[in-house]
Amino acid sequence: MLHSLALRAVVVINNYFLAAVSFNFTKSNRTSQIATMSAQHESSSNPYLFEQVYLMIQKESTTYKLSRDYFCFARSDREVEISPCTRKAMITWAFQIVESCKLKREVAIKAIGYFDRFLSNSRCQSAEAALQAEYDFQLCFIACMFIAIKTCAGMRVDLNFLSEVVCQGLYDTKELSEMEMNVLKGLGWRLNGPTAMDFVHSFIQMMLPQEKSTLDAIITRKAEALVEAAVMDYSMALQQPSLIAVSSILVAADSLDVSYFNPLDKTKWMESIARITLKGSDIRCEVSATDVDETIY
Repeated sequence: MLHSLALRAVVVINNYFLAAVSFNFTKSNRTSQIATMSAQHESSSNPYLFEQVYLMIQKESTTYKLSRDYFCFARSDREVEISPCTRKAMITWAFQIVESCKLKREVAIKAIGYFDRFLSNSRCQSAEAALQAEYDFQLCFIACMFIAIKTCAGMRVDLNFLSEVVCQGLYDTKELSEMEMNVLKGLGWRLNGPTAMDFVHSFIQMMLPQEKSTLDAIITRKAEALVEAAVMDYSMALQQPSLIAVSSILVAADSLDVSYFNPLDKTKWMESIARITLKGSDIRCEVSATDVDETIY
């Protein structure tokens, strides 16, 4: 059974672990550093990779950052207890939906991101209402899933089908349509924020060319499984997606033989990640392969 215990072991409490190296990297030399790293990876299929990753990190730290721990601020007088377990049940349902519809699992990851960001918006009455009753909580998640299917999979989903088949008549088309609009407004119509899965794919592309042919498929598959495990855990939702991605890749890499990813190459890769994320100097990363439960693979 997938779980996020391995990631908890490496996402340390200060949120600023990224590399087993120490270095100085200031804003004044950021542009030249990025240009240098881009030149070193110019053989990549995406020559603008480093700039894109930097912009993704800016987004996750500003526009797309969760504004609060929404379960912590939920009122205690709510009719039915809404908890992280309720959230986990909805996420399990989301993965079942994408699997049944043969959609990419990233669609569910995106929907989860919409859901968490929406509920963290304390100024939105619909978000506050969703935290008070399970009926509204589930409706909110379904609306987020509906939006993710349209924006990420490019599919048009009929509201009648969603109401009668997917929801089995629990919600009518008017409720679904209104909640979709409430979610879109609550998110400020910002739907293109980076997910942990996006960071996994980008960070793996940042590996040195000689590793790519061997590592890409292996580490990507394992890291994606860890990301899926992490999003099930509400405490991980409060972490930045880039940190979850780095943790997932490191745990996946530590499960491999050193012949696949030797310590020196890993250090070089982590230095690139740390430089692009601008987390400052003397950043530490502590990863132990013994913390990984083999059943997650």
